[in-house]
Amino acid sequence: MELTLQSAPLFWDILVVLLGASIGSFIGVLIARLPEDLSVVQPPSYCFRCGHPIAWYDNLPLLSYWIAGGKCRRCGGHFSPGHFFIELYVAALTWLLWRYLGPTWELFPAWLLTWVLIPISVIDAREQIIPDELSIGGLVIALGISFLPGGLSPQEAALAAVAGGGTLWAVAAAYLKLRGHEGMGTGDFKLLAMIGAFVGLKGTLLAVMVASVVGSVLGGGYLLLSRSGSRTPIPFGPFLALGGFLALLFPDEIVQVYLRLVGSLL
Repeated sequence: MELTLQSAPLFWDILVVLLGASIGSFIGVLIARLPEDLSVVQPPSYCFRCGHPIAWYDNLPLLSYWIAGGKCRRCGGHFSPGHFFIELYVAALTWLLWRYLGPTWELFPAWLLTWVLIPISVIDAREQIIPDELSIGGLVIALGISFLPGGLSPQEAALAAVAGGGTLWAVAAAYLKLRGHEGMGTGDFKLLAMIGAFVGLKGTLLAVMVASVVGSVLGGGYLLLSRSGSRTPIPFGPFLALGGFLALLFPDEIVQVYLRLVGSLL
């Protein structure tokens, strides 16, 4: 019997989950190594405690952490469960996107954007930096995809990238001139440029709107609860990433929610 999406849906679901878990394993490496300016290729995975290389059978996504008890077989040092949860999170999102979009053209760029936004969000939240390898690399990938049929044209992708990055740069420059100190890092400009190349002009605007609203609520709440000063740095990258993800998948729904909110206030 021919293996099709209709005849073997479980097979494809499992395949997608395995794909997501494998990508998640690599994303875990990016999160651990990029902030330290380490190669993500060499050396292969190793124990940070004793330096012993991790065998392939102890490096299987989702499985090896539990099989080995979360410990290095040589020195007994405990591995952080964070890597496992990244694998699980990426596998779940990859499967959910597969279920939501199906085998369509939109699925491929949605996967790629999601896989780039996850390490950007985690690294920015932890280290308050956005590695160029992710933002600029993602921008190049998005511009390359625009030459394929079915999505944004190269002109639309480039225009949205310039508009997104340029707008944030202008806002940051104005803030610096008025307040005398930086309110946004250059990594945010590059991130929004990348998001724009994936989602277009409308999506870029929606991403900024979502990021601003969510960032104001959560960031303001954090400053209030922690009693931190107004100059306490709060990474904006995770909020932009959330905005870009939602703008790609639910642009019309975001507009409807916004219009309802505005209507209720008038």
